[in-house]
Parts: sequence; C-alpha cells; structure tokens
Amino acid sequence: MATYLPPGPGIVQAALCEKMQYQADAILDMLDNFQDLFYHSLGYLKDFLKTMSWSPPSEVIDKINQIDNKAADLIPDVTDFDRLIDMLNSCAFLQKTGDASTLVRQTTGPFLDNAATAIDGITESMPEFDAVSLFNELTSHIKTKKIDTSVLDLQDALACLYHICGVDIQSRLDHLNSFLSSCNMNGSGELDVDQVLYSSGITDPAKQAAFKKAKTAVKNIYNSIEDKILDGVERINILTEDNPLY
Repeated sequence: MATYLPPGPGIVQAALCEKMQYQADAILDMLDNFQDLFYHSLGYLKDFLKTMSWSPPSEVIDKINQIDNKAADLIPDVTDFDRLIDMLNSCAFLQKTGDASTLVRQTTGPFLDNAATAIDGITESMPEFDAVSLFNELTSHIKTKKIDTSVLDLQDALACLYHICGVDIQSRLDHLNSFLSSCNMNGSGELDVDQVLYSSGITDPAKQAAFKKAKTAVKNIYNSIEDKILDGVERINILTEDNPLY
C-alpha cells in the first residue's frame, strides 16, 4: 500500500495526481466495455447450470479418476523437449521462426488443445464437464483481455489517489465493486466459482462439490502442462546457453 503523503500545492504532485485520475477512469471505461459482452457469456453459463441434468456424484468421480489416469499421456516430461534441439539442427525453417525457448512456449497451445480433446473423449459430454468448459472459456477470456491485472492496477491507483492525493475515491470504488459483483468476480478480478454457482441457484452442496471437483481435475491437467512448458524453457535455455544459434 502506498505511503501517506499529505496533499501539497506542488505542481508535480498535482500533475501526477491528475494523471492517475485519468488512468483510473480509463481502466473503469475499459471494464465497462468488457462487461457489456462478458455479461451475456456469463449468463449463458448460468442458464446452462440452471437447466442441465446433473449426473450422479459417483459417475463424476469415475470420470475424474479416468482423467487422472490419463494425465501421464497428456503432460510432457521435461526431457521430451530435448528432441526440439534435434529438430532445430535438422530444420532450417524452425531456425527462422524463433529461438529454442520461444518454440518451446509455442507448444503450449497444441498441448492444451490435445488435453481438451482427450478430456472431452473421456467425459463424453457429461454436463458437469461441459459446464466446466464454459467456465474455463470465461476464465481464459478474462486473462486474454488482462481484466484481472487491470482490476489490480485500478486498486493500486485508487489507493495512491486516496493516500497521496487526498482524492475522494468512493464513487470510483463503488463503480469497481459493481463491476466485480455483476461479473461474479473476486477482488483479484478472477471469476469466482462460488458466486457463479450461487447466482445460478445451485445451492445443493452435492452439486456444488461435483462441479468444483470436475473443475479442479481439469485445471490440474492444464496447470501441469503449463508448468512443464516453463520447465522445458528453463531446460532448453541451459542446453543451448553455449550455442547462440538456438
């Protein structure tokens, strides 16, 4: 949190405070534009949750176990990326498209797509996992548009405006809180699963647990893939640090 500085007549402080107010308002405008489109997609997810036929918990657990058992085939081993060096040595085109670490990062999409296809094959359109897919699409959209980081930036800006500039931030804070509430997001700008379920009328603990377990199983696969990609980048950087060509 910013250190408190009593407001002063200095022209530099006044200019910076004016600039921060402009930036805070620009973020709020951006969030408003995002909300107009996001709200409809969020409503589709809620309608799906309200009307879907929920599976017996035992069937959801069985699918989760199958996903867990498939994990080893979906998550790359860090040593798998060693093959990339051989490919670079043999392929002039790859050498033109980026360095080794960049190419490793570019495998993220194919790995995630492959995992999604495999998970779809396992779950066979089980409603709980279809709902998780919709939830994940919204989460991905939030991150792609950098809404989560924008929310945190706005909070930092408002803190500075209050503590350093002495600006009344209540209306802007209310604006932000209204956005978060309407979009079922937490204070970090992330889609909040509890808010989504509650606002969809899903209050049965068994149904809530089934959805959350399905969501966690899928998320664990995706997170593990992304973690292995980062490990692969580190490994490739070590293997190629003495060879500037890669």
